[in-house]
Amino acid sequence: MNSLKLGMFLAVKTVRHASKWTTALIIAVMLITFLNLVIVSGILVGLIQGSEVAFREKYLGDVVASPLEKKTKVEKAGEIEYTLDGMPDVLGYSARYISGGSIEANYATRKSDDVANKKSVSIRGINPEKEEAVTKLSENVIEGEYLTSADAGKYILVGKDVLAKYSVVADVDSSALRDVEPGTKVRVTIGTTTQEYKVKGILKIKAGDLSSGIFMVDSELRKFANKNISDVDEIAIKLNKDGNAVKVRDTLLQNGFGEYAKIQTFEEGTPAFVINMKQLFGALGTLFGSVGVVVAAITLFIVIFINALTKRRQIGILKGIGITSGTILWSYVFQSMFYAFCGSMLGLLATFGWLKPFFDRNPIDFPFSDGILVADVSTTMMRVATLIIVAMLAGFIPAWMVVRRNTLNAILGR
Repeated sequence: MNSLKLGMFLAVKTVRHASKWTTALIIAVMLITFLNLVIVSGILVGLIQGSEVAFREKYLGDVVASPLEKKTKVEKAGEIEYTLDGMPDVLGYSARYISGGSIEANYATRKSDDVANKKSVSIRGINPEKEEAVTKLSENVIEGEYLTSADAGKYILVGKDVLAKYSVVADVDSSALRDVEPGTKVRVTIGTTTQEYKVKGILKIKAGDLSSGIFMVDSELRKFANKNISDVDEIAIKLNKDGNAVKVRDTLLQNGFGEYAKIQTFEEGTPAFVINMKQLFGALGTLFGSVGVVVAAITLFIVIFINALTKRRQIGILKGIGITSGTILWSYVFQSMFYAFCGSMLGLLATFGWLKPFFDRNPIDFPFSDGILVADVSTTMMRVATLIIVAMLAGFIPAWMVVRRNTLNAILGR
């Protein structure tokens, strides 16, 4: 215990009398190392996390009902909707109809020998008002206006990736629609039936393939695709702020709907590849961050080694007056801990006080998601502990290399 106290005393004296620029530089290295360890991993995981958030907020909701295996629709969808109407945790729900088809533009001016400007798309039929309550789909309209129920048979919404002017692969995708904007007439085909509509709005949604499809009013799609009102393909359920997804799921299952539909919370419905990608990107971030830790450890090793080497005569004198080698070693370990602790505290302040709120407000605009910074407190504190432990080793080893030398030789500078 006395060795620890005396080692702490020597460390404090050393830091106080050290060059302020040197101390600031070492702390800056530890700060950058901490940010590299936390931020790189957080951004990589945030790529997938941002996509996951978009799926939840812009498509699947908190609970989703989908067809059972070997079934093509959600059975007893009307009864499920009636039950949802009476549940206080439910903010809203959207029953959707989905069909495959194609959309064609520039057909009025096409010559007989021209290739049709036609693209295969998924077609989703929605109740505009109910969909808005669940996903706020109108916020994703980047041109034109959102649908209303009165637009059945008149207007559709088109995903931006269907159009050449927005598609990142327009140069190689000859089927991307050209010269299309709000107000343009297009033809939609399902099976052998073709209908003409006007484009009312263009959507940009970073959730799956939603930007590669089109939306129309559900009553129109049912008539167009010859579907019954009960032929629902999925029901996305949005809960109140304090709603319990597990409770809502269990209530639906207790009512026997599990025999007619697959009812899952969002987490249960998350595809396995998304979870695997999060783990992969997290591992890559940790790997890249670890390189920074090694660099910081080497830097600290060199600084402590040079510091101890230039003070080997003082170390010899300390040993000569009865200060133990262990005490001297502890003084250098405490110095390293001080540098790592200061760098980590500044890193925590920068991460949670500025960087994370900044990325939450201004997500990175990646093509497939709005990237955010993922940094939870428990994982971050584990990285703080890792950095401090590595710093302690980086301080201990060079000090031990110098301290173990013969006391008389150290005093004489040999």
